[in-house]
Amino acid sequence: MRIRRIQLYRFRGFDDLQLLLPKDKNLAVFIGENGSGKTSLLEGISMILQDTLYKQHQYDKVQWNNPLNVQNPYQYGSIAIGLQGPKRRYDFSQSLSANRNRFVSEDRLVLDKNRDLTEEERMEHYKAQAKMAYDAKLYEKALEQSLKLATLQENILGFDSLDLADTYEKIAVIFYFLHNYENSLNYSDKIFIIQEKILAPTDAKVTQICILKVACFLRLGDASSAISLLNHVVKISTIPLLETDKSSLEGIYECYGYAYYQVKEKRKAIEYMKKALMLSEEIPQTERNVKYHDNIFEKYSFLHKTFNEIGDRKNAIFYKEKAEKLRTIVSKIPSETPDLLFNIDADSFQHFNEYLEVWTPLVLHYSAQQTSLENYKTALPMAFHIPMTTDFDLISDWFIEYENEENRKRLRVETGYRSVELETIREVMTRGLNLLDGEGNHFTELQTEIDETVKDGQVSSWLSIKKNDNRLNVKQLSDGEKRVLILLIDITRRLITVAKINKVTEFLEGTGVVLIDEIEQHLHPKWQRRLLPTLTELFPNLQFVITTHSPQVLSYVPNGCAFSLENGKAYPQNTYGRDNEWILEAIMDDVNRPVEVKAKLDDYFEAIRHDKMEIATQLREELETLIGVDEPELIKADILIRRKQKSLVSNETNS
Repeated sequence: MRIRRIQLYRFRGFDDLQLLLPKDKNLAVFIGENGSGKTSLLEGISMILQDTLYKQHQYDKVQWNNPLNVQNPYQYGSIAIGLQGPKRRYDFSQSLSANRNRFVSEDRLVLDKNRDLTEEERMEHYKAQAKMAYDAKLYEKALEQSLKLATLQENILGFDSLDLADTYEKIAVIFYFLHNYENSLNYSDKIFIIQEKILAPTDAKVTQICILKVACFLRLGDASSAISLLNHVVKISTIPLLETDKSSLEGIYECYGYAYYQVKEKRKAIEYMKKALMLSEEIPQTERNVKYHDNIFEKYSFLHKTFNEIGDRKNAIFYKEKAEKLRTIVSKIPSETPDLLFNIDADSFQHFNEYLEVWTPLVLHYSAQQTSLENYKTALPMAFHIPMTTDFDLISDWFIEYENEENRKRLRVETGYRSVELETIREVMTRGLNLLDGEGNHFTELQTEIDETVKDGQVSSWLSIKKNDNRLNVKQLSDGEKRVLILLIDITRRLITVAKINKVTEFLEGTGVVLIDEIEQHLHPKWQRRLLPTLTELFPNLQFVITTHSPQVLSYVPNGCAFSLENGKAYPQNTYGRDNEWILEAIMDDVNRPVEVKAKLDDYFEAIRHDKMEIATQLREELETLIGVDEPELIKADILIRRKQKSLVSNETNS
């Protein structure tokens, strides 16, 4: 699993960031000035990954309705993301709200009015709250308020009220959006009971509920019931529909198309989808918008796929070309709310849960902020806001506990026993640190040491590592060394957990996403340059999405994987192999020297080029005082002066 696409709409500093991550590389690096949105970008990705995974892995719900997440003066925003699995794509979208207090409790309303509410006021209150939540696509809240409204209406208006039928309809639609198709069908039946008493069978409201029921049947895979209901509706409603409600007739034909496709009568499916398409295309040109074009595009795509499946290549190509042409048209249509880079698949949650049932990915978010240390205590396969702390105690305790178990088995079961898990961690640690340090320090033998001093009857132990020929307590390592060691051990132990869940033996082959904020903290420039190549070599199937301020990190980022954030937009940058000076000036809009020194150097070279040697001599003295006589630019200037003098002598000789 990997991230392919993301959109942040009115989220924090982003008005509408739409971004495709590299398709053929497991790396994306974001740079930008402080306040450009690097941390917010990772937070947005983290929020929606956490929201899509918490049900499966029992995390708490994400608090979306936080005014800090939505740009002022806008009230709403959204986050959308596209995940690429081994066989299909999973698309998710989540609405944000800037006003957590807009939903008012009934008790609060009583206090505001300073009196008890009438029954009419209570119904109006729940209706308004339900509508507000529904418009914001906060469907759980809308359902809660609508159910309260329905209970009041049942008691006050009775079961033959069209107002109650309208509330039932809203509840049925919300259940449909929440993928609870059984309850959607139940409330659709309740609507029919009311409508049969009051409305004519040919009424458009009856037809709309029939179409909703048909959609539920199709989602539940009951195409036979869907076709039976469609036949019933058409039998009693065809003439009025043709005359007054072509949109409902279009919906009926479209449902027929999907239903016959499910029962593998693909030629009938094509017949009805073409009828629906003809009605869609009758909409006047002036009324066509993005939603209309998306509707047409879905029909073209359906026809392309179905013709292809029955072997009609000519028609398959015809509708494929029409779909591609339509995409071009849609891209030029302005809209108040931007279109996503991708269409949200209504079945994504269902398919994603099916994927998670057979395969658990690794999903980690390492934060630069000092947050709770709870995430270190257990090696969960999915964890968010893991602190990149230099406090090594929790990691040490975890390793020591596992190594003690390893030692017990060696003593009691098998003398040569070695824990496969710990051996993997030892291998990753030594290989990773040695890749980082190159020809420098050599790290080996991560192991537990027993403190010979026994206090109060307690034997204490500590984690050691061999650096060159010296054995050190890991707490004696530098902050940079400890930070890298924590990262390598933590990713590895969580990959081991993932491998055990997935019942595979290749611990380091696990897939997933790792978010790391400010990866270069505490690291020497040499380690900054080598850390990303080391991580991608050690963990080849993980996608790393990171932020950095370091030109050393950027010089080792493959082309196509770096993006600079500026004014809420992301711009691709090619930085691989570039020197620090170029990256600072061209990418980070900074200078590699103090402005005063750079100005004097520019003036110095300008004076040499124009043979103003008196001015050049004075500037040379000032520069030597400022930066020293061994400055490479001054040596270049000496070479330039000698070449000019040699050229001058040569010209005089020839003349």
